[in-house]
Amino acid sequence: MALILLVATLLCCSMSAVADVAEEDIVDYLSKNPDFLIRHPSLLEKAFEFQRAIEAQQVRIKRARILTSSSQFLQAFRAPSEKADAAGNERLIVFMDYECIPCRMDHLERANSELSDYFEVIEIPMGTMSSVSAQAVRLLLSLRMSDEISAWSLHQELLETRLPLVYGDLTRIAESHGMSPSEIDSALGSPRSTAALREIRSFASDLGVSTTPTYLVGCELLQGRSSLSRLKEMWTECQSSPPD
Repeated sequence: MALILLVATLLCCSMSAVADVAEEDIVDYLSKNPDFLIRHPSLLEKAFEFQRAIEAQQVRIKRARILTSSSQFLQAFRAPSEKADAAGNERLIVFMDYECIPCRMDHLERANSELSDYFEVIEIPMGTMSSVSAQAVRLLLSLRMSDEISAWSLHQELLETRLPLVYGDLTRIAESHGMSPSEIDSALGSPRSTAALREIRSFASDLGVSTTPTYLVGCELLQGRSSLSRLKEMWTECQSSPPD
């Protein structure tokens, strides 16, 4: 029955401009003549394409709603004001991890490209690849509350530190950016930083992110490494009209 309803919706949409056809009439006809669909396989294919397009648009709308309600959350990961203000008008969110080698490669390539002419890049570390990576995110969030410039520098250095990350490197880098040993211990043991890390992962999961790197351009997701041209194509696709 679900298949019949899908085909009826497609036929009704395509025929409404030329004939006064009610969807229930089409459903009634297809129910009484099931072999009609067997004789017209191309119609079935079009119906499934129509369904996939509708489902994709629904996912886009959901992501757009999540992003609209998460503007304050995203603010914590923006570059310092002078860098963000100089970037392009469109937003590119990158879900990454400090121990993800493809993430590091992409980060380096973005720094040496004209990407910032098109997008404001917001990098969100997931802290999923190791316990040290998770600790790095917690320190970043804690430092960001008091000093966004130092937090930005900490983020950059963590992405440039030799792998694998170890706890000694993490504390050394944090101290070089103004955090005392007691502040480091406090940040790593704080329920607040635990909740903040959980919020990051929940936000990513709600958007459909399951791996790093993952790009969110507009409301389109792309997993794995990507070129500037592909990211621009994704933005165009996100602006396209929903299916009729």
